[in-house]
Amino acid sequence: MELICRIKAPQDKIVLIVCEQGNIDTKNVINKSLKSLEELDAHENVQVEVLKSEYAKKTSDIIRDALMSWTDKKFIDFIYVGNKGADFSSRNEKDYLGSTTGEIIRHTKLNVFFIP
Repeated sequence: MELICRIKAPQDKIVLIVCEQGNIDTKNVINKSLKSLEELDAHENVQVEVLKSEYAKKTSDIIRDALMSWTDKKFIDFIYVGNKGADFSSRNEKDYLGSTTGEIIRHTKLNVFFIP
């Protein structure tokens, strides 16, 4: 998050995307992220998007589909993603991408920052 805050222009918007899941405290994730943005002096012009979970649909698919639909409607310079899934379900040391990050990198035709 620090890198994206350093390179963004003052007029740029940061969109924090959180998908509701049974294993995540959504409000806590949002609050911690907003606090981090405030500490980095990047809390102006932040938008929070909470995506609802859908029965029998993976979180990675929900987020990927939302991003794909936004690319036609919104101007997006970069997508910043991390390398671990929220549930850390993969214990394999060679599996570096969480499912959501993998879907974003594979399927969006946008500039993506991947920061391990």
